Amino acid sequence: MDVDSTRARLSLHTTATTTYLYFRDDDGNLHVADVGAATPIYLGILTDLGDAGDEAFTYDSNTDAIYLFESETVSTGRIVRLD
Repeated sequence: MDVDSTRARLSLHTTATTTYLYFRDDDGNLHVADVGAATPIYLGILTDLGDAGDEAFTYDSNTDAIYLFESETVSTGRIVRLD
């Protein structure tokens, strides 16, 4: 997986039992890792929705949802909510 470390977007989600790290790779895939323990565990790709250059996303703790920008299905781009 190729992640541009000079402009990578990261987001943390802390629960009562662990902390999740969300990040997007250079192809627009959204990944998740469990970083709440002594040894982080990569959990995989949450969604492959997005193209190269689709980097924007955020985790909303109020709604427990992730919002991301993608231009794979709509060339002008759109915001998608993941619950």
